[in-house]
Amino acid sequence: MIVTCPQCETKFDIPDDKYRPGRKARCSNCGNVFALPELDDAVSPEGAAAPAGMAAATPPRAEEAASFDAADEAFADIADEELADDAPEGDIAAPPASVDDVVSPLAKKAAGNKISKKKLILLGGMCLVVALLAYGGIMVYSAVFAPPKGTDPVRATDGSTVESLGGKTRSADQEKEAARLAAVRRLSLENVRQYTVTENEKTGPMVVVEGAVVNNFETPKDLILLEITLYDAKGNALVMREQYCGVTLSLLQLRTLPQAAIEGALVNQSVILSNNTDILPGSSVRFTSVFFDLPHSAYEFEVKIIDVQDPAKK
Repeated sequence: MIVTCPQCETKFDIPDDKYRPGRKARCSNCGNVFALPELDDAVSPEGAAAPAGMAAATPPRAEEAASFDAADEAFADIADEELADDAPEGDIAAPPASVDDVVSPLAKKAAGNKISKKKLILLGGMCLVVALLAYGGIMVYSAVFAPPKGTDPVRATDGSTVESLGGKTRSADQEKEAARLAAVRRLSLENVRQYTVTENEKTGPMVVVEGAVVNNFETPKDLILLEITLYDAKGNALVMREQYCGVTLSLLQLRTLPQAAIEGALVNQSVILSNNTDILPGSSVRFTSVFFDLPHSAYEFEVKIIDVQDPAKK
């Protein structure tokens, strides 16, 4: 009996003794499971007689017959497995297992690989976060605790040794400032004042800072040097000049002398050497400093003793 697979239309020749209409069969070509048709729908290899008025069915060609014969053996093997001769009539074969119920080992392995990839991605992300946090910590530590650029933690840029106090190093500027303070620690300022002179038509308005320095050391001192700085209201330095003590100018001189004469008097070496040397303990030396072309934003001033010398040994 010739049977055609409804899925792929492959034809098989089933022996009559094994043909049972309604039973399940599987196509060996595409795997489709279908019920064997009734005998009226099946086709005999020799062909069936045609009804009256119609031509008889054409026997299959030689090549089709060859394909039938080639597939008979394969279909017969499947038919032996699928057709249960002893099953009671009307029984329904169990439906094939669904795709969800059958998972091949290869599919299980692929699922395992997918989970492993997710774990690897998560682990990689955690490692990246840890690395970024470590890098940020190093940068913050370097910015806060690293020594200033241009200085060595052990030696300053000029090669001199830097003293360490409390585990902290001091720069060359800090060392210089410490030495200055030690040298002038017993010199003090007194009667310092600042005023503006506007009556001098030759110079225009000028700011005058004057006062005195007292020697509180137990030995004489020479050549006391000052630094006078003018600041604006925000504390920004506007102008600064250095001035040796020993020079004083009267208000009359400030009102009448030209600018060149005033500036020359402030650096007169003979006057400075006469008044600013061999300053005995407890004695004082006066000073005067003048600023021309004063910025309008000048707000306050500062006088700082920056240097002093010991008298030359005789």
